[in-house]
Amino acid sequence: LNLPKLNTVKMKVSAGDVKGKLVAKESEILIKMGDGDLYIESEKFRAEVNMGDLDIVFAKAPSQGELICNTGDMSIVLPDDFDGKLVVKVTMGEASVERRPDMIVKGDTYIYGNGEKSEIIIRCSMGNINIK
Repeated sequence: LNLPKLNTVKMKVSAGDVKGKLVAKESEILIKMGDGDLYIESEKFRAEVNMGDLDIVFAKAPSQGELICNTGDMSIVLPDDFDGKLVVKVTMGEASVERRPDMIVKGDTYIYGNGEKSEIIIRCSMGNINIK
């Protein structure tokens, strides 16, 4: 999947994997059964996987983001200059967040830099989250 820069992209997949680069002002990916392996460059981004794994590399930080995985694991790579906050919630599983010198941890919230340019909510019901 390689699309030219678009305003809005919405994709719903019943079964199967989604892999590629997505560049859009706003994007939403919903996968019922399958894996998502995406390189993202969007101002607003939402991804949800019901059963499967979700691997996301952010080329630049979205102003708003939401990543949801019901059953499966998530791997998220933030840009080196990430300035924002992550709200990470795992019901059954573990969350591993790589420490950075400018990071502050307050409960389930991880603040990078000033923490004002981006907010990404990450939820996993059953599985592990790894953030770099």
